[in-house]
Amino acid sequence: MTISIALRPSLSSYTCARCLLRQASNSNARSLSTAVSRQPRKAKSSYTFHHRLTLEPTPKGPTWQDYAARASRRSYSNQKKSLSCANLQLAKLTHRRLISLSGQDAPKFLQGLTTNNVDPKTTTAWYSAFLDARGRMMWDTFIYPHTAPNSADWSCYIEVDATEAENLLKHLKRHKLRSKIQIGFVDEGEMGVWAAWTDQAFADANTSLTGVPRELPEGDFTVCSMVAYDFRAPGFGWRLLLRGAQVPGGLSEFLHLNPLTTVVELRSYHLRRYIYGVPEGPIEMPPASALPMESNVDVMHGIDFRKGCYVGQELTIRTKHTGVVRKRILPVQLYQGSEQLPADLEMGNYNSEWSLSTTATHSDNNYIPSGMDIKQLDEDGTVKRGRAAGKFLVGIGNVGLALCRLEMMTDMKVSAEGGGGRPGMQFGIKYSAADGESASQDGQEVRVKAIVPPWLRKREMELRQKPTSKRVEWAEN
Repeated sequence: MTISIALRPSLSSYTCARCLLRQASNSNARSLSTAVSRQPRKAKSSYTFHHRLTLEPTPKGPTWQDYAARASRRSYSNQKKSLSCANLQLAKLTHRRLISLSGQDAPKFLQGLTTNNVDPKTTTAWYSAFLDARGRMMWDTFIYPHTAPNSADWSCYIEVDATEAENLLKHLKRHKLRSKIQIGFVDEGEMGVWAAWTDQAFADANTSLTGVPRELPEGDFTVCSMVAYDFRAPGFGWRLLLRGAQVPGGLSEFLHLNPLTTVVELRSYHLRRYIYGVPEGPIEMPPASALPMESNVDVMHGIDFRKGCYVGQELTIRTKHTGVVRKRILPVQLYQGSEQLPADLEMGNYNSEWSLSTTATHSDNNYIPSGMDIKQLDEDGTVKRGRAAGKFLVGIGNVGLALCRLEMMTDMKVSAEGGGGRPGMQFGIKYSAADGESASQDGQEVRVKAIVPPWLRKREMELRQKPTSKRVEWAEN
């Protein structure tokens, strides 16, 4: 017996949305038979879901590898390259020196001494630091991994301040023990360190965190050994290792291919660092005295808080998880009481010939003695006595770097109780005959304005964000 009836589409709980639409569009009647089928019953097919739910892991704080991946698919290469960018400026970093490290145990050896993670598979240069056993700064470095000729072992160049290169070499040899590594200086005539940047990179850095161009154009730049992005600050530029020590012999072809490229003095590089708020070297990071997080090593992607043990890790990781960073190195602008209070630092908002008096003389890098206390001014504009709000480190003209108490000299809040800073507070430095370079500066005062760069404020907030812990409920048996 066969009965023909019209059935509505079945709304099974396991039917997906696409199948429901297909059933709704079919309005033809269906036949239902009670006769026994002669065909064997087929096994029930598995359900098919046409739409899958993609689950993404909880985002973590960005690391230097994340910024490297955003900026370029390949940060540097041993192949020939050309930085054919408009208004490219080059500066030879004569204050930096290279140390060669290679050998079978080189990655493991370096992993236990530096603050950043050492991955043998990484081909991207990175920023790192060496600490002492107390967690104090010793040397800030750049590490350039490369393939040594006629050798399959991992090798790298370690860039450090020239005045501390001998001390770093002794430090490496002291920890060598039985490690299968080779350590030595790179001859200055063989390879030198250069910095490159563009004006557009600085302009982009003021509006976003992607100031560095995305890719380096390929070209026939035979004198360049390595090109690496400088990730300490967004849009800061590149780091280059160039063969040879002489500019005419090494860069003549490069300058001919790029007529808008100019070689500038080292002073321009330092001025750019001060405006960005990027400290470097033993004067700004005193060895065995400065703390890495107060020296901005963490916000400059120089510390990996997820790596294993290394020299000085205890204090650093404890400060990260339980402590508060109350002081940081910030760019400062100097001005006198008769001058208008500066609002912000820009590339053109400085005076390289600025001084306290017309008779004062100063060197290229620092004419105000490093380490002078920055204190609050009273209502009359004179420097108060008491606790210092910061220390002046180094400067050019009216721009410099200083170690500042954040909650006192800026509007940043790093603790729940807050600091003693109030809107409208002004700070300054008072000379004495023993501190100044000439007796004519005795008793003179200079005012200091600390400025927090947008990139530093953003990265500092990212580091202070701690992951929310899940509540664990114990079930009673």
